[in-house]
Amino acid sequence: MKFPKRNIDISEYQSEIKALLGDNDCAIFIDTNIISQLYRLNDSARQDFYNWVKRCGDRFHIPVWVIHEYSNKIYHNKTTDYLSELSKIKQYSNDFSNISDFVKGYVGESLLVGSIYQGKVQDLKDEIDAIEDSLKKISTAISKNIAKHQSTVHEEIVKQLEGRILDTDIFSIVGSADNIFCQRSSNRIPPGYKDNTKEENRVGDFIIWMEILHYCKKNNVKKAILITRDMKTDITYFPDNQTVEGYRPAGNTETIRVAKNSLVYEFYTYTKSDQFKIIDFKTFVKIFASQYKDLALSFQLAIAEEEKESAVTKNDASSNDDVKIDQKHIGLPKDEGVANEVVPKQDTPYSGTAISDGQYDNEANTGCMDEFITQLKTYNWYVQNPAIDKIIKTQKLSVQDTIENRSSVFVLGRNIVQAAEGSSGNAIMFMENISIYIKEWADVFKQAIIDGMLFEVFFNSEGKIRPNEFKAHYFEDIMTNVQKLGLASPYKFINDKILKVDTRFVPSVGDDKEYTFVFSIDRDGKTTNLQCNGRDISSTFKRSWRFQFADKEDINGALASYYGILKKKIKVDGIPENVDVITYIEEPIELPF
Repeated sequence: MKFPKRNIDISEYQSEIKALLGDNDCAIFIDTNIISQLYRLNDSARQDFYNWVKRCGDRFHIPVWVIHEYSNKIYHNKTTDYLSELSKIKQYSNDFSNISDFVKGYVGESLLVGSIYQGKVQDLKDEIDAIEDSLKKISTAISKNIAKHQSTVHEEIVKQLEGRILDTDIFSIVGSADNIFCQRSSNRIPPGYKDNTKEENRVGDFIIWMEILHYCKKNNVKKAILITRDMKTDITYFPDNQTVEGYRPAGNTETIRVAKNSLVYEFYTYTKSDQFKIIDFKTFVKIFASQYKDLALSFQLAIAEEEKESAVTKNDASSNDDVKIDQKHIGLPKDEGVANEVVPKQDTPYSGTAISDGQYDNEANTGCMDEFITQLKTYNWYVQNPAIDKIIKTQKLSVQDTIENRSSVFVLGRNIVQAAEGSSGNAIMFMENISIYIKEWADVFKQAIIDGMLFEVFFNSEGKIRPNEFKAHYFEDIMTNVQKLGLASPYKFINDKILKVDTRFVPSVGDDKEYTFVFSIDRDGKTTNLQCNGRDISSTFKRSWRFQFADKEDINGALASYYGILKKKIKVDGIPENVDVITYIEEPIELPF
């Protein structure tokens, strides 16, 4: 058994989880609350989830006890519990109807002085009637179809997931579970020891855990992941010092919980492997947001209230108020005699702190987009999404062309990419439609936001080239939109920066160059070398463990988002016909002695 971790890099951890989720040797199990989550996703999002399950093949499993717990909801017709928000619509409609007559009878001219209804009492009454009528129509429509919708979701679940259920003999486990559970609980051995006082199903988590262990031992499974929506404190813990990309302290909504070591060790006693992880559904969604966008968008709406409550208090005011571009940045007409600020000639049109944006002081509000940047840096979907929405509504960016404003727009571009990579729904939408949302901006600011986005793809917050994977999941979106902006030299800035890099392979941007990747793979299916256009780039393709990179059928797309190259410009060679999965090059672990 190992000591708990105090320090963890979330970026590395999520890369490890992503690799395991795509590893054909890793078994994936879900908790009961993942089935209930399907009721809270829209049609397209559920289809995304089912498509992912299909890609998992026979690695995806549902413990029998999960079906037992879910079935109780069906037996007692309580699946409406999964959609409590919809029941509120009828409640709100009734509440509004109850007060509307009083309001219409009570409100007079004296209450409306200085309002938009001054002298328009009847208009107010008419609008109250219209609202009441609309609420009734909405309530009736939803109430009429909710039962049918629940049946539809259930039938989908049966069709898509019934073949994934384990064949565990839960009755033999239940027979001895209570006695074993009591012994474990008295010694605080997870899972479930905090459920000891529950009147029923207190051993449910323990039974699911036994199913996972027995299955893995019986089938010689050495790697496993449990996906849940409830990261209970008896099965997970919170490492004290959490960073992102090795340097930045994680925001409140970025932090993660990981499986307690006692669970990992028990997994080891059954399998002789410590490759067991527990992740929440939010982490799963973040990892696959770029592939399953409907799932990401719908999930954010489904957990909106939870996320809003977890937003950092200091950002509450700014997220609720309309953010406007500070008037001090708005340029006056030239005939008023105000000259634009003269910017000294330099190697870059942006400030040094914009290039090393970890040092950029957005709270100083010296740039036109700094307030939005502050909101995006909360790393909270429900602060980020409204901020992106307001950026979209900005339309014309009527500000002076100063280095402060250009730098601010540049850093904004970087942070929109970060937000999209973190699966903010509105940020993803922005990346897909950049050219539409900024079409009225001046060319200098169009260029600045594109420069910022492309710079974020290849360079980190210290302005240094990223050592391994580039942040290029939305690279194709950027390139597609740039072609619609009509910029004179859209790739000059980023290519000038790339040309100065001599420490690793970096592709050029926006030209017709093609890239041929040649893999060297040994008899065991291990990748031992990778070259691109004759250059050895193995150092950029290494991991400490032999993690899977991609299925052969997806290799071009995986290389495109890993290296920041358009998929159509990639050719692949060297993969034997009998190899279906490409792995990273395994990097030898250096011992400290």
